[in-house]
Amino acid sequence: MPDRLIGGVSRRGILKTAAAAASALLAGPAITRAPALAQSARRDLRIGVFGGDFGTFSPVQRYYAEGGLIVCNIFDGLARIDYKNRKILPWLAEGWSQSDPLTWRIKLREGIKWHRGYGEMTASDILYTWQYHLDSKSFQVGTALFPIDTMKTDGNYVLEVKTRQPFGPFPGVTIGYAGFILSEKAHKEIGPKEYGQKAIGQGPFMIESVKGNEAVLVRHPDYWRPGFPKLDRLLYRAIPDSSVRLQSLMRGELDFVTHPDPKDSGEARKNAHYTFHSTPGWSWAFQQFNMAAHPDLPYHNKLVRQAISYAIDREGLAKNLMGGKTRVVHSICFPTQFGCTDDVKRYEYDVAKAKALMVDDG
Repeated sequence: MPDRLIGGVSRRGILKTAAAAASALLAGPAITRAPALAQSARRDLRIGVFGGDFGTFSPVQRYYAEGGLIVCNIFDGLARIDYKNRKILPWLAEGWSQSDPLTWRIKLREGIKWHRGYGEMTASDILYTWQYHLDSKSFQVGTALFPIDTMKTDGNYVLEVKTRQPFGPFPGVTIGYAGFILSEKAHKEIGPKEYGQKAIGQGPFMIESVKGNEAVLVRHPDYWRPGFPKLDRLLYRAIPDSSVRLQSLMRGELDFVTHPDPKDSGEARKNAHYTFHSTPGWSWAFQQFNMAAHPDLPYHNKLVRQAISYAIDREGLAKNLMGGKTRVVHSICFPTQFGCTDDVKRYEYDVAKAKALMVDDG
């Protein structure tokens, strides 16, 4: 579970300010500090995140996790997930429907404007983006776009997609994982490589500058949601060392940092000038075995895999390695994922049982 540490302003004040940037912060730990934010009515937010160079911001290239924080503010998705109620919500897509088991029709909202005068977003942009994924065999093809057979636009705001076989999860999978859409005009004009640093989106913020581990975003004046964003400027600084991130926050150089190390953040958490947030995150530690390779290796025997499971002290790792800021699960997924359940066999820490299974296997 990632944490965030926020400092200075009241809890209500920082939450109101941070709301505009929430999509960029992702679920996780963070600490916030921002006394000047309340006192000077600043309309910017300085955010310290994990990692180093942000890499590309193009949604048709594989981007780093820290780059994804920027992407989520440059682009809005076609759909959003309501994690609390486990529902898929329309966002840039106004809705989707099926005329038959193989045909999906996606209706785009009207009046969505691209950054920097690139015009209105249309169904042709969705078609272009998904076709680019398919043609370039991007990382999204295997996870999201594999069911698509053919696509065509029906006017400016409807895309009709034919799938190779009935595929019920289409809205959640295809619109989710491949839901960040390119501006066809901008992508062709700027070029795929340059677009990675000069991405034209339709989200609440636009790229102003990118230099090494620092990226500055400014408010999109023609954003489709009235009254948003609430901020004029976001400054992202990627700082690999969590201790350095926290020190920058406490010196007043940043307003918000993600992923503080639990061993370093205790003092700040006790300080009334800081606010600490922790929400279920999307990162997890696990062990997996490649059952399709190396048939001579011991783990192909189920008893060996069970012994390994019994030999792992999950609670100890959560407490001592993760500072108690994580949750032990026994299933293949984690609590914020659709379909997650703890109704599975549990392998509680038991070295004696692990040894016995290894003896049984010889």
